[in-house]
Amino acid sequence: MTFLKWGLKATLLIAIACFGWWKFIRDPLQTDFSYYHPEAFQITAEVDGKPIPNRIEFDDFVVIRFRCPIPPGMSQSDDFEADLCIVDPESYRDVSGITAHHQRFDKQPSMLVGHPSNFKNYAPPPPRRGENVLQFCSLLRGKGLENGKVGVPQEMHLWIHPTEKNPNGDYQRTKVGVWCYRHAFQFVDNSTMK
Repeated sequence: MTFLKWGLKATLLIAIACFGWWKFIRDPLQTDFSYYHPEAFQITAEVDGKPIPNRIEFDDFVVIRFRCPIPPGMSQSDDFEADLCIVDPESYRDVSGITAHHQRFDKQPSMLVGHPSNFKNYAPPPPRRGENVLQFCSLLRGKGLENGKVGVPQEMHLWIHPTEKNPNGDYQRTKVGVWCYRHAFQFVDNSTMK
């Protein structure tokens, strides 16, 4: 009888502990949506001047351009870094990160693809001088992602990080980035139908 009471107490304690873990402790693999602040950087995103599609060909090179008005207290000459993260919206595991290049009229990154004898630069034109926008661009190709999957719902998240120059000349992120854009989509492979 003593063994039965001890067993019931142990079972009850385990159940309470599991409920407490589920109820009060945040799952470290779940995204904290309190970080999502689309109003901080009012991003518009486009591919060839159109909204990002919900279905993206797995093998295509897709140039995504992100733009927003310069937020108060910032200027076009400020330095920023941005990350475009592709995630599984159910678990937020298997994250693939891609650089989103900050474009300024005086600072144009290259997005070169191809053979050394025949490179193609996919970077869109930078903002014009005096244009009051922040602009970032990213080159997305599902086939090139570490965790790229066809026919699986995914989300893209854009994080923007203000940076500052250190005395040694390197740039470092000054604070936790702002998660300011999300878009649900999936990769498709139309080559199997051709």
